[in-house]
Amino acid sequence: GVKRRLDLGIAALLVAAAVAVRMSSLGPSSLWLDDAWVGFVHRADWSDLADMGLTSPGFLFVMKAWFGVFGFSELGAQIPAFLAGVVGPVVLFGLLRRRTRRCVAVAASALLVLAPAHVTYSTHAKQYTLEVVLGLVIIWAALRVGERPDSNRRWWSLAAVSVVGPLVSFVVV
Repeated sequence: GVKRRLDLGIAALLVAAAVAVRMSSLGPSSLWLDDAWVGFVHRADWSDLADMGLTSPGFLFVMKAWFGVFGFSELGAQIPAFLAGVVGPVVLFGLLRRRTRRCVAVAASALLVLAPAHVTYSTHAKQYTLEVVLGLVIIWAALRVGERPDSNRRWWSLAAVSVVGPLVSFVVV
């Protein structure tokens, strides 16, 4: 209905705003020197990844797979964090939309679109914006269990994301 189309329009605007705010910081010249260890995974063996990223081993596996599919480039190293930075505000909007008024969900999501640290790390080859998305997904799964605690499917979903999230990055714990 109308409300669904409005929510989809808001989500599209959040994506457009997040892209617009972050786009100018993308590019090889903006790849930070401390991102080099993440970029190096394209040369490392799969068996070495766990030793390379002690706090975010799953992120390095994601990056290794990313480079395997798309090849290594400095811009390419930024794209996963960029995508997570763009998706994060939409995930937050979706999480809040069913639980609060639309204006509250929009305001919170807009704050994430504009949050300086989130904007900055959306263009670094780091796991931080992915941690935001994973944290929101875990919260979403936990709230769904709270809505229907008798649902085994919801418990299994919560268990799955609660195991995968920390494997990607221990900060999600």
